[in-house]
Amino acid sequence: MKIDDAFKKGIDVLAIENEKKRAEKEIKILKEELEKKYPGSTYIWDTTLKVYKTLISKHPYIFTSDFGYRNRVLQNIQELSGGFPLTAIDNTNADWQEIPNGALTKMRKANVVEKYRSNRLSSLFKEVYKDGHIEFHDNYRVTTENFITGAEYVFGLSNLIYDEMYPIKMPYNHKSEWGAKVYIHDFVSDPEDKESNFDTIAVLFAKKPDGKIISINRYFRVPKDDEEPTYGNWVEIKFSEFADRVRRANSNLTIEDLDYSYLLDKEEVDQNDID
Repeated sequence: MKIDDAFKKGIDVLAIENEKKRAEKEIKILKEELEKKYPGSTYIWDTTLKVYKTLISKHPYIFTSDFGYRNRVLQNIQELSGGFPLTAIDNTNADWQEIPNGALTKMRKANVVEKYRSNRLSSLFKEVYKDGHIEFHDNYRVTTENFITGAEYVFGLSNLIYDEMYPIKMPYNHKSEWGAKVYIHDFVSDPEDKESNFDTIAVLFAKKPDGKIISINRYFRVPKDDEEPTYGNWVEIKFSEFADRVRRANSNLTIEDLDYSYLLDKEEVDQNDID
């Protein structure tokens, strides 16, 4: 683009050139430091420097004073490099890949007959049920946190419950959906059991991406040998049975330790009044 044309469009070419020179100096400094840190190992840093150089030489308008434009470009580059889509996914552009029946996870409901993974977002799945209805599931939509220990992980039961409360709808934008968290506590109810990590779970509440806390208060245990699961891989139980298992665990944990009411505000949404 000629300088005159650039100015007509409100682009400060001189400022962009100055920023390019500044960036080139930074790359040079980085190269010198990397050469000292990794002498003889050019492969470690050469590719990175090439990416930086290409970016500033082929796409100089990332230095424009339009912060919105600049941030969008850089965010999109980050999304692409992380394996994420740049636009919302719908049921037609998700580029689904069917998963063989033998690989269908038992954590999802038993009447799933077909399952697909999105090639645009590897954590997103489509499940087709016997009656023809379709549900969607994103492995990374929800993080689970232990209410007592603070440990965080991905846990299928939490995802299953959250999906039931807030089904994924198309079009789906992972940026606005990720960040939900489900708080649980798990423990072994039999003090003589030295092999199990846990056999009882309290799913206490969820925190949506907007920060709103939603009560769940559901309780589960592992099935007995001759017992069929009633929810995912688990048997859902009443609070009375859960409380009894807490007492039998013979640990320092009490029901009062799982009280999260102090986190709730006056605008708490009841589990049965989902928006």
